[in-house]
Amino acid sequence: MRRFHRWISVVAAIFILYVATTGLMMAFDNIWGSIYMETHGLMIPGRGNGPPPALVKMFADNGTVSDAELASLLRTTLNAEAHADPSGSPPRVIRLRNYGGMPQGAVVTGGETAQQFVFNATNGESAGLYERGYPLTPMPFQWGAHETWKRMHRGDFFGLTGRWIDLLSGLAILFLTISGINMYLQLYGARSRLSRRGVFWR
Repeated sequence: MRRFHRWISVVAAIFILYVATTGLMMAFDNIWGSIYMETHGLMIPGRGNGPPPALVKMFADNGTVSDAELASLLRTTLNAEAHADPSGSPPRVIRLRNYGGMPQGAVVTGGETAQQFVFNATNGESAGLYERGYPLTPMPFQWGAHETWKRMHRGDFFGLTGRWIDLLSGLAILFLTISGINMYLQLYGARSRLSRRGVFWR
């Protein structure tokens, strides 16, 4: 058990460090954002009867898409998606919206692996999470970095390989926890038989 514990800890250390670091960055963002909302009187979403007006205003859309705009925005969105996704898989979901003053087209592709593309529906440019008009968030690194860390943490940033690494890292942590407890209990039992019952020892 001790040999397995050592080998797995050495091999898995870099991957466990990676998962822990990305999780720590997300936690820092979330905690900082929660502190900001508390100290600025925005409250935490879900308390009471609903979020306060200041928080609703912070995240609300700034407009709607009119019926007269739909055909043009849809055509621009589909043309942009065709260039961004050369696989030619048919769209699974298409959403047109006015987000923070920017007309956007969001497309979720079909096929075995769904992908989401978001475009500026007036010029077909790819829309990230940093453009002017996006509502500000109390998280210090804003939406883009937080979403990138989230994808890195769960592994899909590197595709299926990343998901496997994420799964194996979790299994390694579980094994190291169980094997570590097992070795401790074995040593504790051996010390107890020698009348050394201290919980901690050198």
